Formats: sequence, structure tokens, C-alpha cells
Amino acid sequence: MGPIGCIPSQLVRQRSVKGECSDYVNEMAKDFNKGLESIIAQLNAQLTGANVLYADTFTPVMDYVNNPHKYGKHEILKNWKNHQNTPKMLGIVMIIF
Repeated sequence: MGPIGCIPSQLVRQRSVKGECSDYVNEMAKDFNKGLESIIAQLNAQLTGANVLYADTFTPVMDYVNNPHKYGKHEILKNWKNHQNTPKMLGIVMIIF
């Protein structure tokens, strides 16, 4: 699960002024991911011949959110933080996730 504390509905819910993500919701997503990894390891041990994979989406998406310049995205998050209530910016942020 990705950083769902950064999706537009959570930003609106917590009345984010500068585009800051919900740490509480993101921590729940991290806990879910840890549990999922554990279950996947158990499944792989129990299901002979199966190969169930886990892909971490949380870390790279948070890196994108925290370091947009690394990805050539200076303006998207800048605009989101300055004009967060415009439908255009909500659409752009939803595309990121």
C-alpha cells in the first residue's frame, strides 16, 4: 500500500495548508505493509511451487512526494501547496498516485 496519507481526500480531511501528508494515516499504511509482508512469507512457505511477491510502493512514492526535484517535478507539488483546492491540482495529484 502506498502513502495514502498523501492522497487528496486525506489532505482535505486534515485541512492541510501546505500539502503535508497525514503521518497517522501513513503509519497505518506502513503497519499494513509489514503485516502483508509477513503473510506473504507464510504463504510462500506453505504453498509449494507458489511464488507470491511483495512490491514496496510506499517508499518510492514518499521519495517522490518529499523530493520532487529528483524527478523533475518542481511545479506540481509547488502548485498543489499553493492552490490545493483547485480541481486541476487534485487531478494532477491523483495521477501521481
